[in-house]
Amino acid sequence: MSVSCPSIDTLRPSDVVEVLQTMVRTPTVNRPGNVNDGHWPEEELSGLMQALAESWGLRTLRLAVPGRGENLLITIEAGSGLPWILFDSHLDTVSEAGMVVSPFGGEIKDGRMFGRGTSDTKGTGAAMMCAMGLMAKENPPEDRNVGLLLSVDEELGMRGIGRFVTHDLETLGGPVVGVIVGEPTALYPLVAHHGSVRYELVTQGVAAHSSMPDLGKSAISLMCRFVTAIEAEYRPMMERPHPLAGPPACSVNQIRGGDQPNIIPVQCRASVDRRLTCHADPEQAESELRQVLSDVANRVAGVSGMAEQWRLERVSSYPGLDDRTGETWQRAVLGVLETLGHEARRLGAPFCTHAGAFSQAGVPAVVLGPGDPWAAHREDESIPLDQLAPAVEVYRRLAGIRIDPLI
Repeated sequence: MSVSCPSIDTLRPSDVVEVLQTMVRTPTVNRPGNVNDGHWPEEELSGLMQALAESWGLRTLRLAVPGRGENLLITIEAGSGLPWILFDSHLDTVSEAGMVVSPFGGEIKDGRMFGRGTSDTKGTGAAMMCAMGLMAKENPPEDRNVGLLLSVDEELGMRGIGRFVTHDLETLGGPVVGVIVGEPTALYPLVAHHGSVRYELVTQGVAAHSSMPDLGKSAISLMCRFVTAIEAEYRPMMERPHPLAGPPACSVNQIRGGDQPNIIPVQCRASVDRRLTCHADPEQAESELRQVLSDVANRVAGVSGMAEQWRLERVSSYPGLDDRTGETWQRAVLGVLETLGHEARRLGAPFCTHAGAFSQAGVPAVVLGPGDPWAAHREDESIPLDQLAPAVEVYRRLAGIRIDPLI
């Protein structure tokens, strides 16, 4: 539930700070299980943003995400069949647990607004929303359509963007010539980032009384050997660093095993996180990981005389943003930033965003937004207020890019 009942009646498209404060004061924490009191966590805020958009003369459309609520699409439409420029910002946030500032207060101090989601990524949503409102009021485009997707479930499953790209994108009725994905980049353009594959690694042992361990086989012992092999053998064989996004990564971040202190553990589970450069082949990377694990299991079996039982299951996969696609859109974005006096330097990042899903679908995408990347998910998350109004102007200019050269 929200801390207060935000009123949108007096909000104008120029009130980006107040719009952000309203968004922060409406919690959208996305926890495992994805349901808060029987409702999706983004539901209340999505309703507020829809009402605000319609009060500014913008069109809105609810897009179902089966099993996960609804995305909200806000549009300025010049005509059917015309090209689209899209903006995207996710509504959900990570947990507020452990925060040292009021998570949903939107407190302003020393030129910053504090609270969960200020940086990641309600700041981009507020700026995009206000840019849309100003365009509708002052200079609605005549040769293109402009849309803002306020999407759900970015922080856990990326189901909102997955549904939009695979199901709703083709229903727009015109080509999408460029997408701006809102994440905190301090208004530097991000044109490449890694993809992510997550696995569950399971080892199987043989139970025995802990006073006679030789009668059993420890699933935890085999898992320990696997973790060592991932760090010592698999990591060195991963692909080369990306020139913008940096080196790939692989880490074991959760381990769960054993039933009781006096029983040799029969099962152990571990979560493996693999970050691939956008140029890497995910299938080859997985094949190499499996080979390393298989070699370890065979070595252990050769010593113990017992076949080692294990399995590796892919839990999720998110594509990277490939800087080799959408170069025309990248140049257009860089040109707008230079015109407005911002440093236009192509950057990369090791994390994932919604831009990967657009890139995989062949739609040019750039990640760009107000806020400091290092402030996301922190216990004192905040955003500098002096980046909000410039972001609104950047987004307005991007929506006005001439379309013909991009087709």
